[in-house]
Amino acid sequence: MKRSTNGSLLVDLNRLNSSLLQTFLAVADAGQISAAARRLHLSQPAVTGQIRRLEADLDTTLFIRSAHGVDLTARGVHLRKRLQGVFAELEQILCEVDQTREETGIVNLAASTTIARHLVSQVFARFRHYYPAAGLRLKVGNTEGVLEDVRENRVELGLVEGHERGAGVRLEHFMPDEIVPVCAARISDLKFRRALERFRSVRDFETLPLIWREPGAGTRAVVESVLKDCGVSMRKLDRLVAGWSWCRLFLLLGHSRRT
Repeated sequence: MKRSTNGSLLVDLNRLNSSLLQTFLAVADAGQISAAARRLHLSQPAVTGQIRRLEADLDTTLFIRSAHGVDLTARGVHLRKRLQGVFAELEQILCEVDQTREETGIVNLAASTTIARHLVSQVFARFRHYYPAAGLRLKVGNTEGVLEDVRENRVELGLVEGHERGAGVRLEHFMPDEIVPVCAARISDLKFRRALERFRSVRDFETLPLIWREPGAGTRAVVESVLKDCGVSMRKLDRLVAGWSWCRLFLLLGHSRRT
């Protein structure tokens, strides 16, 4: 590296291409080389090589590697913060330049029920900001239905939760989410209350009736996968839910909403 007349380091911007910086941000956001590689559709060695090249160009260490992933160094944290601002500013500049060419037409979008309820309004608002003359048409369904719509080219884009892969479509991770079990604060049903009091581990879900999404829903697929990994029998769970009176379950759910 060379130094300027005031002593500060000069970076050769011809060598520091934007793909290295985008790879850095992907690794910083994911916290793991493997997760960043999947997001960028690159191999792990390719991502590792780009990070090493960036560190060499900047003559500094950006990540501390461990068996659990990677952590940013102090300089890495600073670079990430500045780059996020730079890319946000660049996005705004490109948007302003592109406003001379107004986009029109309608984009067909499909979303699973959970995403449509909690996230799509934000997507619509941002899309409207950047493309005021264009429109969005939304179709809502469960995850399997959305994937099928994308696969059959009935929509241009689908937003789903839970799936790692899907035949005939390309899936990209765009944000994390968390699923949390809940119950009523006060439960009048003695059998259900005692079952909750005895709850000690994930396997104890086999003793509890669950109200959850229908088969084919992404959130249900995620929960089923985790429960199976923890040794919970889906067959026992299904029999338990089928054996409970739906009237009692809905009364419990209604009581939970009032409290």
